[in-house]
Amino acid sequence: MYRRGKAATSGFGEAALDRALADEAFVVGQLDRLRTEGAQRTSAWARDAIAWFAPDIRWAVTADSTTALLLEAEIEKVLRPNGIWNRPRKLA
Repeated sequence: MYRRGKAATSGFGEAALDRALADEAFVVGQLDRLRTEGAQRTSAWARDAIAWFAPDIRWAVTADSTTALLLEAEIEKVLRPNGIWNRPRKLA
């Protein structure tokens, strides 16, 4: 989802795009691309922003769902104030 740029408005995707757009070198690179390749879709800009952001992605295996939820809550406490948190999707 992130690699394809489809998560531009998710918490993480939006944070990466916001940070990239605040970096003059990223914006200049995108303007150069605009001049040579033409207009790009938002998903392409988001994909480029996530690549620029170069996140270090990790995961953990837990014994049960309760432990997983507790771990998620702890991680969210660290990430949410920095604007880097994916909005959870409700399962049907």
